[in-house]
Amino acid sequence: MNDSPSRPGEPDTLASLEQTDAFIARHIGTTPADQAAMLDALGYPSRRALMDAIVPAVIRRRGLLALPPAIPEAAALARLRQSLNERPDAKRAAELARVQAAFASAEESAARRP
Repeated sequence: MNDSPSRPGEPDTLASLEQTDAFIARHIGTTPADQAAMLDALGYPSRRALMDAIVPAVIRRRGLLALPPAIPEAAALARLRQSLNERPDAKRAAELARVQAAFASAEESAARRP
């Protein structure tokens, strides 16, 4: 069964195969309704109240993180691969092998998703 958005007889485009909705659901997480239900079950009126109760004030960051702009997952993986390839120390080969194994596992997992 072919669930691709391309028309029958036409090749799939990369964009049609990316399954961005699966990526979003996998990385964005719960809905506001899900969060409200979880907070209610735990007895907290808000995420802030939950964090105040469980994270010690001495280690809790109140401000926003200074993060760079978001980039696509493939670009982030390419940057990581490049960074590992540029490391001259003895740990580089072992780290690169671990990362490549993780990439292969993630790519296999993504390929099995409907």
